[in-house]
Parts: sequence; structure tokens; C-alpha cells
Amino acid sequence: MIEKIEQIIPKELLIKYYKGLINSIYKLLPISEGLKYKSKEVIYTSDEAFKNYQIYLSNLIVEMYGNSVFFTSDNSIKLLSILTGMIQQVHENEHQKIKRLTMESINLCKKIIKEIESSKTTELIGSNVTNKINTITES
Repeated sequence: MIEKIEQIIPKELLIKYYKGLINSIYKLLPISEGLKYKSKEVIYTSDEAFKNYQIYLSNLIVEMYGNSVFFTSDNSIKLLSILTGMIQQVHENEHQKIKRLTMESINLCKKIIKEIESSKTTELIGSNVTNKINTITES
């Protein structure tokens, strides 16, 4: 049996999510450079830093895929595409590329927040109006 459930998300919750995502994306910079986030002290070798960057970015991408169930726009698709591209196309010691793509991703988050804020409704319906949830029931 397939059950369709509309996932209605308050705008404020989505805005809070994308503001938090800005911070999460920004953390890519010190992680990729092997720096401790708050103190900026170098604590990892270049190789270790790149591995940590890839792990952190992979987790961020998984989170973004999960979020796409609740909210999708042109800019959120572009954001997910950039983050996915960063894990596939950015190599060790390409800090300028990481910095540029990180800042572009942050700017996309800000655009998404503006899109959500300018929406005339107080709630947004998730992922192309309905979220299909498969439930298995035995007759």
C-alpha cells in the first residue's frame, strides 16, 4: 500500500535550517585546511585534512538530499549540485577552488532564504506537493 502524506513545513523552520546550513558550509574552509574550527590552529596534515573535508562534505550532501524531501527550488538544486561536484571534482591542495565554491554555496543559501521569506504562505508543502511514503501492510 502506498500512502501519500503532505509534509507541511513552517517557513521559519526552513529559514532556520538554511541559516544553520550556512554555518555548516562555512566549516568546509577550516576543515579543508586542517585547522581547528574555533582556534584556527593547524591540527591535521594536508592528507588528513582532505580526508576530513571529504567525510564532512559527504555528510552534508546526505543531509541536503534528505532536505530535498521537504523543500526544493532551482537554487537548492544548484546548491546540491555544487556540493556534490565539490566532492567529485575538488582535489587535495585546491584551497582557492574550495573557498570560491564554499562562498558560492553560502550565497545560494542566502538566496534560498530570501525565496522562502518572500513566499506568500506561512507554510511550504514539501517536495513537489506530496511526499510519498511507502508503507508495508499485511492483509
